[in-house]
Amino acid sequence: MTHDYTSGPLERGPRGSFTRHSGDIRYIVIHYLWSRIDTDWPMSKVAQMHERENGWNGPGYHYLTRRGGSLEYGRPEWARGAHVRGHNDRSIGLAYEGGRIPGDNQKGHDTRTQEQRDRLNHLVSALKAKYPNAQVVGHRDLTATQCPGFDAKAWWTKQKAKPAPEGAKPMSGDKGLDDPRGMIAVIGAALVGVFLWIRRR
Repeated sequence: MTHDYTSGPLERGPRGSFTRHSGDIRYIVIHYLWSRIDTDWPMSKVAQMHERENGWNGPGYHYLTRRGGSLEYGRPEWARGAHVRGHNDRSIGLAYEGGRIPGDNQKGHDTRTQEQRDRLNHLVSALKAKYPNAQVVGHRDLTATQCPGFDAKAWWTKQKAKPAPEGAKPMSGDKGLDDPRGMIAVIGAALVGVFLWIRRR
């Protein structure tokens, strides 16, 4: 199954349909890939590993931030991921490329570039706007692990009062008001509402 993970999320996995979340999103979970900083790990490579080695239905994450700050997509937000055992339902998994430095195969590190930090700030801000009741946590806040290599809760506490980084690009496929598709959807919903109001009079 070939998919361009830079263009948008998978709508269906190679093994069949995804399972929907059972309710509102509770967690936005940050991960590292545990990939070496001198190697490239695009979402397509993550998908292959998750499918072949873990037997999963495509990539377990919803988003991946590359070292240069570009964003790649995995599962759609409405679908349960495969990134935190026991907490995949009602959570969104965000991974950043890296977490491992050459010569150290034991300890996870915060290897985020400035571009990754900016993108992650923008991405989490956008997700919090959509899911205001969701908690921003690290993988290690939900299970015993070093991932994502930093205190995600403390990081977000510092970041949430700041505006999104200048020059950060909107998420492709977000369908917000900066996307014509989002504006069309809003206008269409408004027209339907007006039509129904007129019929009731």
